[in-house]
Amino acid sequence: MNRLASQIKNRFLNLNINPRLTFSNIPNNLSQSLTHAYHRYPAKFIPTLAEYLINIHSKPHDLVCDPFGGCGTTLIEAKINKRDSIGIDINPLANLISKTKITPINPNTLNREKLDLFERIKIAEKNSFYSSHQFDPKIYYWFEEGIIRQLIPISDSINKTKNIIVKRFFMCAFSHILKNCSRWLMKSIKPTIDKDKQSPDPIKIFNYHLNFMMKKNYEFYQLISQKKLTNVKAKFYLRDARNTKLKSSSIDYILTSPPYVTSYEYADLHQLSILWFKMTKDLLNFKRKFIGTSYKVERHIDTNSEIADEIIDKLITNSHDINLTKNVKAYYEDMWNFILEAKRILKKNRKISLVLGNTIMKNVRILNAEVAYEQLLKAGFKQLSVEKRLTSAKSITPYRDIISGRFTSIKNQNKRRAYEHEYILTAVN
Repeated sequence: MNRLASQIKNRFLNLNINPRLTFSNIPNNLSQSLTHAYHRYPAKFIPTLAEYLINIHSKPHDLVCDPFGGCGTTLIEAKINKRDSIGIDINPLANLISKTKITPINPNTLNREKLDLFERIKIAEKNSFYSSHQFDPKIYYWFEEGIIRQLIPISDSINKTKNIIVKRFFMCAFSHILKNCSRWLMKSIKPTIDKDKQSPDPIKIFNYHLNFMMKKNYEFYQLISQKKLTNVKAKFYLRDARNTKLKSSSIDYILTSPPYVTSYEYADLHQLSILWFKMTKDLLNFKRKFIGTSYKVERHIDTNSEIADEIIDKLITNSHDINLTKNVKAYYEDMWNFILEAKRILKKNRKISLVLGNTIMKNVRILNAEVAYEQLLKAGFKQLSVEKRLTSAKSITPYRDIISGRFTSIKNQNKRRAYEHEYILTAVN
């Protein structure tokens, strides 16, 4: 291993945890404030961390970008701190959720639209034709037929909403309850059948969550009005972080938490909504678009990282798992291409912050943060800093099986904590 790679690894080994970034004095329910809790999403950004970094590395009226926008946490925090923002994500459900969360709606409008919606649902319950709806076979795998029959009138009634912004709001609420109404094990992020699960009444749970969202929208709407933030722009685009289509040197600050290597198959985790809303015709090809996915096609790969190459060599030696090795290599190449794109869109002398975690697979330490640090340097970023924080407040599956490398439960004797810490890398363009 070359000198640079060794220096980087030593720097990370000698890092102490920054207690300031644990935010132990912040109430745990902050992630439920405003519109943050509209929809469940794996490994959500902590609003407090996003706000902290935005205020340190940018100034009011700057343009903040999150190229892995996810459920829009960065954009919400940018908006309420007087920064314009742009979110990018390749996941159409992330696009739906984020656009809903960053758009305050007049509460009076929502109240009227909700009354009209439930009138339509009553009519649809009597006149809905189950046989006229064609779903992907996986829908019939995840949902009992009786539940599908109860969900269809809600979905059909939402589709008849003429106000596009309100329609999106209703779709977000409907999407959130699909997991509750399915056979999916509620405590599991990964697709897992719960044979003993008793599905709730879809209309009751939809009404309950819709009321919750309307309450949070009211808080958000009032805050935006009181702080005079109506003209602060927040936009979200369904695009690839490796090709954002944004203008060169247009962004003042990039803040993002990239997907972790082979950790979350976002297309799988969100398949209920993606399949119900027919956001794709081919789930397998859809999965191949994601960074950090295991559904990669064969290709020539250059990681541009000595540390990454060492990790890959160890994976081959320890596991002889060719597919896993290809996935990890593809992830690091994807990250390199993202970093090059970030450098292109970021203004000169402005900053980028990446929030990343390391893990262990097949008894090999997967040093995502160290690899990203090396790639940032090789891409020409400068003045790199790194801070280490505990991840106790972050919603993430905490344990891996040390043999298989797969996520597992707390009861597994072979478990090891997956992401005990995360690292915040900040660099100047």
